[in-house]
Amino acid sequence: MSLKYALFSNHLTADPHDYMAIPQDAVIKTEEDIIDLMISRGSTVTKAEALSVLEEYATALTQVLEDGNRVNTSLFNVAPSVIGVFNDLSDNFDAARHSIKLNVSPGVRLKKVSEDIKATKVIGEAVIPILLEYYDYSSDTMASSARPPALPLSAAPI
Repeated sequence: MSLKYALFSNHLTADPHDYMAIPQDAVIKTEEDIIDLMISRGSTVTKAEALSVLEEYATALTQVLEDGNRVNTSLFNVAPSVIGVFNDLSDNFDAARHSIKLNVSPGVRLKKVSEDIKATKVIGEAVIPILLEYYDYSSDTMASSARPPALPLSAAPI
């Protein structure tokens, strides 16, 4: 398997000849999918045991972060930070102006995985919205096609 990508115009740069790669056809896998894969390899761990261990791991990890600590594992690193502007040295954290952000980065094992992923270029299709219904606010009705709005009498041409 490989990471499929397609090239699209990069509207974030001034050069009209710049393109950027957008992953294509990536399937989202859940925690349960990962556990099923673990068990399918002949592991002696049952699905219930794996779910239980992951729940305990998540609870412990959450507690460590709630205590204001950082977490470094082989898979990921998490570091809490404070964002927002403080008025002066005597200013304190105010939830209306400040928030806590969790910064997540890959750990050593995931960094290694990114080096091993093969990339395959494919032809992509631009995502274009398909309008199926139109709501006409002036008449409070739904329609299958768009029509120009009715002009108010004061705006009608003379």
